[in-house]
Amino acid sequence: MRIALFDLSSSFRMHWHASEALEMGAAFTKTVNDVVASTAGFDAVAVCVDRPPYRRKEIYGEYKAQREKAPEAMYEQQRAVVDQLDADGYHIVGADGYEADDVIGTLVSALSGEHEIMIFSSDKDLLQLVSPSVHVVSVATRQKFGTLDVVEKFGVTPELIPDFLALCGDKSDNIPGLAGCGAKTAAAWLAKHGPLEYILTIPDQISPERFRQPLKDNAATLAKSLTLTRLMLDAPIKPEEILTTKEKKEAPGREATVIDGDQDAPPPATATTRPATTPSAVVVRPPDRTEPAAAPADWEKSLEPRTPTQAWQVAQALYKSRLFGEYPNPEAILAIVMTGRAHGLDAVASLRGMHLIKGRVAPSAQLMIGMVKRSAVCEWFRLVSSDAAQSTWETKRRDEPEPTRLTYTIEMATRAGLAQLDQWKKRPETMMRWRCGAELARLVYPDVTTGLLAAEELEG
Repeated sequence: MRIALFDLSSSFRMHWHASEALEMGAAFTKTVNDVVASTAGFDAVAVCVDRPPYRRKEIYGEYKAQREKAPEAMYEQQRAVVDQLDADGYHIVGADGYEADDVIGTLVSALSGEHEIMIFSSDKDLLQLVSPSVHVVSVATRQKFGTLDVVEKFGVTPELIPDFLALCGDKSDNIPGLAGCGAKTAAAWLAKHGPLEYILTIPDQISPERFRQPLKDNAATLAKSLTLTRLMLDAPIKPEEILTTKEKKEAPGREATVIDGDQDAPPPATATTRPATTPSAVVVRPPDRTEPAAAPADWEKSLEPRTPTQAWQVAQALYKSRLFGEYPNPEAILAIVMTGRAHGLDAVASLRGMHLIKGRVAPSAQLMIGMVKRSAVCEWFRLVSSDAAQSTWETKRRDEPEPTRLTYTIEMATRAGLAQLDQWKKRPETMMRWRCGAELARLVYPDVTTGLLAAEELEG
């Protein structure tokens, strides 16, 4: 049997960071498509997930401590990916305290003797599992690693990858290595002397001599690093379950929806999972002839829902379309549409311009400024200047005698704890520009923004 084991975090984080400049649902769509395309044709598939807090943190308190906390939107979207794949019939495998790597290692340990296994991940830790029946494919480069490929790239055989990483250190996981020991030196030692545990017993035989005393002084640290780089093969899972067929499932209330203009279909309170990869059909039926005709509408709003029932039906249809992947369920789409409607926006504009951040509906700063500009009380709203050090906006209300100007500086961002965040490091001018514009909009036009915070503000 051919088995595919997919490291979800490896793929999702890659797509999340690559999609920062795109719409917020892009990582969801790309990750789901990556799983589907990568695992097509295999007899069994398991999507392996992390379940923090990790046991490695108990071994070494600084494990992954250098990583900046990801925005809540990222976690929400990753949960949505898991819900989607679960509904689509994929086995989702994880265990509390274990990382996806450990889950994959446990599955390989149990199944590799009888089956051919392909691992999809860009995590080099997993290369320690490579064998004649186990290969790793990088989700980033699509390079396939067998035993000879591992030796060619790292200079060591797969079983010595943990020793190699312990000696060199692993910056991505904040695992310390031996100072000054690079990849070539580590590979040479392991090729000549064997495992790190043995090397630590013969420090006086190691060359160059300058490493002998550091090996003695750091033996305990290196032994701990080796424990961290080795996969934990005891995850409490049931490997045999991934060999069974799992039926696709619909979330509660996800049956084919009949849109007839008078059906009473209140939103189910428990609908939390995502639609199947192939969306279920939406059946459209003309309204009953006895239903009163709707009042004439402006042409551009002719397709907008006009009653709560119609709004719920539209929310279901839009959710099934999979065009708005950042929203976890139809209820979230309905909340966004209703919030946008309260501010004069149509459904699609609301879904494109508003987002769910930390449980709150938040428009993008661009949308918030646009809402102000189109309001009757705004005479003008303009950007005066902007660079990496400051941003200045100015606006004039029709019912106020003088314009209001606001400047936001990098010093203000630093005091607020924003400047060290990842988005601010990458795009300080952009973040400052929209932060300043959104604050001015809320300051001068509270009657238009009605307490809304911009998505850029909620995410830092």
